Formats: sequence, structure tokens, C-alpha cells
Amino acid sequence: MAPLTSEELWEAWERVRENEGCAGADGVTVWQFAGRVQRGLARLLERVNAGFTGRFRC
Repeated sequence: MAPLTSEELWEAWERVRENEGCAGADGVTVWQFAGRVQRGLARLLERVNAGFTGRFRC
């Protein structure tokens, strides 16, 4: 599987935000995550591309 790009992850984030998605397994809501989206997506991208699939706290 090809690594996820930052553009793909950002597009996915935009879809979740627009759909007002529910909180994740860590209990963080879309609006809470939005306050730290730049840092959170960068860290998430690193973890996904490293193969980590567990719980993520940003």
C-alpha cells in the first residue's frame, strides 16, 4: 500500500468536518480536533505511514 499523503489526509479531514463526524475512540470531537488540526494531522500522518493503527491522542 502506498503511503498516505498530506493532501489525502487533509481532504479526508475536510469531509469529516463537513459531515460533522462523531468523536473517535479517544473521545475527541471534530470541533476539539479542529482547534489543533495542523499539529494533529501531521502527527497522525506520521503514525499512519509508520503502520501504527492503535488509539491516537493529539
